[in-house]
Amino acid sequence: MIGALPQLAKALREGGRVAAEREAAGALQRALAVPGAVIHAAPPELIAARLDAVDWSAPFAGVPILIKDTAPEAGCPFTFGSRTLADHVAEATGAMPAALAALGFVSVGRTATPEFGLSDTTEPLTTGPVANPWGRSLSPGGSSGGAAAAVAAGAVPFAHGSDGGGSLRQPAALTGMVSLKPTRGALLPSIVQAEPWMPAMGESFGIACDVPSLAAVFAALRREAPVCAPPRRLHLAMIASPLHGRACNPVIEGALHAAADLLRRLGHEVTPAAWPFDAPAFHAAFFDLFALRAELDLDGFERMFNRPLRHDLLEGWTRGLMAHGAAQGSHGRERIAAALAAAERGMSALFESVDLIITPVTGRPVLHHGEHHGERAFPELQAAILDNVCYTPVHNMLGTPSLALPLGGAPDGRPIGMQIAGPRGCDHLLLSLGLELAALHPFPRPPTWAGNTVMTKEPHP
Repeated sequence: MIGALPQLAKALREGGRVAAEREAAGALQRALAVPGAVIHAAPPELIAARLDAVDWSAPFAGVPILIKDTAPEAGCPFTFGSRTLADHVAEATGAMPAALAALGFVSVGRTATPEFGLSDTTEPLTTGPVANPWGRSLSPGGSSGGAAAAVAAGAVPFAHGSDGGGSLRQPAALTGMVSLKPTRGALLPSIVQAEPWMPAMGESFGIACDVPSLAAVFAALRREAPVCAPPRRLHLAMIASPLHGRACNPVIEGALHAAADLLRRLGHEVTPAAWPFDAPAFHAAFFDLFALRAELDLDGFERMFNRPLRHDLLEGWTRGLMAHGAAQGSHGRERIAAALAAAERGMSALFESVDLIITPVTGRPVLHHGEHHGERAFPELQAAILDNVCYTPVHNMLGTPSLALPLGGAPDGRPIGMQIAGPRGCDHLLLSLGLELAALHPFPRPPTWAGNTVMTKEPHP
């Protein structure tokens, strides 16, 4: 199975600079046709300069890519989706954009993120909501929503993103694309945390249109051969219960069981299981830590951006998170650390008896624009986000890898993502299983896939 990205890379190597220029222009045009997805288009002269700098022996020489507006590119606007940084221009290029450029990728634009990447939908006050190619009224999720929407519309086969609680996997799930939250430190060294006891929750990677493309970029970043062999027969635990402890959405639960049947058809063993720790306590601890990290990170805003933080320009959700984080004293920190340690023990024990686990990605099958808008009352918005972000945080807190695949479908044809995860270091096993599943079960494409007119109609109302 050859992915769209390796095929495009081969065509551009054969077509040379002229073909790459044409592809860059086409990719940017397609991405700009997705409402809200691209917040800054690279000017033609910058794209030309980047093409001039390409090493044409690199694996993805000349392939266009989009970079999420949470990672800086020297000389480009870098706003983090916030009005506080509306006129900010980056002085240097971040580690992952630089690593992708070294592979030959050519950045043609920057994709939207919610303010500071802190929400599960992408509708910042700076640039407005990002449309999901499965329907204009639908959110592609967040915080890598701009990236996911662009890939789902066929603009590029792979786009950069980041994941601190589900921000790659959730948008992939809601748009029918694929993504991997890698093992902590598998691609880049972990960032030093504000307090030594805190886990490094964020990983930078991307969203792809197919598993071979995702696997190819992962391998290239690690300077190794792509995964190609099918996995051995595996034993997976299937966990349907959300971390918050309430019932699983019935549409999502049905899709989970259908995904388990696919795995069984491939000869794998799937058995029902429960979270091996106090899941509601862990879920609450994740949110408290997420808020605490937001408060501590923004406390260093002036040092990072050389300007004061304008609280009057922050969205209500960001202000609420900062207040919630500031309320976590020593007792709150001890409670978070205890929940994290209990989850570590429980998951380590579980992975002694099974190879992997499979869960849904999201708590809800679809999100509509406005439901998680950053100006909703904080308690209501907090409850809504926690109702949806209720499977992915485990792997951010523990540093374990997890792969999001569109293995399920809603009755109207929209994709429902499933998450397959395992112990730290099993990224290759996950990608191998993903390749096997993709060969058996072709993933759905939105009606606006490349070749159609992007976002000209409202599919699946």
